[in-house]
Amino acid sequence: MKKLLHKLFLVGRILIGVALLHVVISKAGGWANARPIIEAPRFLLVVVVFSLLGTLVEAKRLTLLLRAQGIKLPTVDACRLVAVAFFFNFSIP
Repeated sequence: MKKLLHKLFLVGRILIGVALLHVVISKAGGWANARPIIEAPRFLLVVVVFSLLGTLVEAKRLTLLLRAQGIKLPTVDACRLVAVAFFFNFSIP
């Protein structure tokens, strides 16, 4: 029962993510604005690598700040928090 609930929660999160991506892309003018980035695979790879590296650095900083307050947060959970924070930073004006 617990595994089924976990899988349903995962599917729900994915569906919400896809729906939000669709809303953002449709409001931003469609895929035409992203075409130059998508057509340059090296540039896209560099952007993805630096984004992931920046997320990891932010997560490590968050982990260190919370550890100074006596709160232990694993780096994986900190990465999730940073990803959520980035999403809301970019999606809410």
